[in-house]
Amino acid sequence: MIFFQYLLKESFKKQISVFFVLKIIFLIQKIIYILTSTNYKNISSNLIIILLGLFIPHIIQIILPLSLLLGILISYGKLYTNSEIIVMYSCGMNKKILIFTSLVLSFFSAILMMINVMYILPSSISFQKKILNEENFNSSIINSFENRFQETKDKKIIFFIEDINGEQLNNLFIIQKKEINKISESIIISNFGFFCKDKKKIILKNVTRYEKSRFHNPINITHLNEYIFFLHQKKNNFISQIEEKKFIELWKNNDIESKIEFHWRLILVFSLFIIGIMTVPLSETHFRKEKILKTIIPVLLFLIFFILENLLHIHFNQYGINIIFIMWIISFIFFFISIMMNC
Repeated sequence: MIFFQYLLKESFKKQISVFFVLKIIFLIQKIIYILTSTNYKNISSNLIIILLGLFIPHIIQIILPLSLLLGILISYGKLYTNSEIIVMYSCGMNKKILIFTSLVLSFFSAILMMINVMYILPSSISFQKKILNEENFNSSIINSFENRFQETKDKKIIFFIEDINGEQLNNLFIIQKKEINKISESIIISNFGFFCKDKKKIILKNVTRYEKSRFHNPINITHLNEYIFFLHQKKNNFISQIEEKKFIELWKNNDIESKIEFHWRLILVFSLFIIGIMTVPLSETHFRKEKILKTIIPVLLFLIFFILENLLHIHFNQYGINIIFIMWIISFIFFFISIMMNC
């Protein structure tokens, strides 16, 4: 029990240290991406911290297995290098204690991963998608409409806004084109107006409408106190809808995309046990020069496993309907390899 507590304490400290180092690295990479990506160019600076916070559950599914792998390798490798493991063996400790300690770490890491992929990650992705869509939608309207002619998506209306000051619009000019089945076209002029809260329509005040009919030569002039003009702008979907679904929703859905996402999240949890078993024999080093090589091998194995599973998960349409079976076959192959390495 003393050996187990000591090994668990050392391994846990190393795992936590590696986890936070990797977390900082991934967050810095995300900051650089946000500052350089066109998808985020209209996002206000106040939302960057919120987006970074929402990004953490996403990177946990990557850095948690990697931190477990490196944490066990570093802690066990250090104990082997300092001959502490040899002393423990001399005192009657069995190698099963090392495997049991790794599995305990894997178990608690798997619980955290399960909570993350079941509830936290889908909720954060849904909230992130909502922020990105609304912020980019609102900002693009304000930035692109000022002092230039714009055409609606259906190409029926051309409008011009001379000046935009916050929510207020000054000097608006709107042309409603004549359609094939309609007999008139019109020009609308307004001194000022304002956006509605949802930015989907503009309310114009003190409007003058000039309408010309092909059956009547005189132009019909109408003065209106208020005129509502609807904007038809397409929202950008930055994130797949399947990633927003919680674990129970994926379980209930029968479509192939939901099933693959469901099993992909299970494999992420299962992979932690594979890592826990695999790293025990690979952490055995007796010389400092062997330490680097012994660290590279399990990292490469982890990358091969993760890349294979991720490729199948993302490009499932190219491989057919039995992709779930292939994903689990790969997982169990690595699992049995890990067991054989400890025999």
